[in-house]
Amino acid sequence: MALLAALVLLLLLPAFNGKLSHNDDWRRLCALAGAARKTLLECRAFPFRSHYFGGGYPTIAEPEDPACSPFFAFVLAFGEAAGLKLRALLCALAAAAGMFHLARRRLGFNRWGGFAAAGPYPGAMKTRPAMPVSARRMSRCVIR
Repeated sequence: MALLAALVLLLLLPAFNGKLSHNDDWRRLCALAGAARKTLLECRAFPFRSHYFGGGYPTIAEPEDPACSPFFAFVLAFGEAAGLKLRALLCALAAAAGMFHLARRRLGFNRWGGFAAAGPYPGAMKTRPAMPVSARRMSRCVIR
């Protein structure tokens, strides 16, 4: 399992060695998480609305609102960027472990076949929004 975690960390390096501002999706997620964190910690209120978006936007209705997520604790503890990166890491580890066990137990792959099946999944799916545009284009060529 340590080898699988090392493989996931290696595949997540494009997301972790730079800023999250390479993509508008990450910027939006950071803004939503930052507004919810600031409302919760400074105003001591649950972030139903945010005056940072559109003069008073009901963020609780936003599909990507982080306030109701169990991973919001990482944002509260470590800040917006580190919390989102930690959330991506844990989701990628869960996806890789699930794919490894599916390949081993249900599909009958050996250990190295399980690593081969589990490795590309989090690398291609979870880090894609954090990669620069040229790396995303290159990953599409490799996946297809």
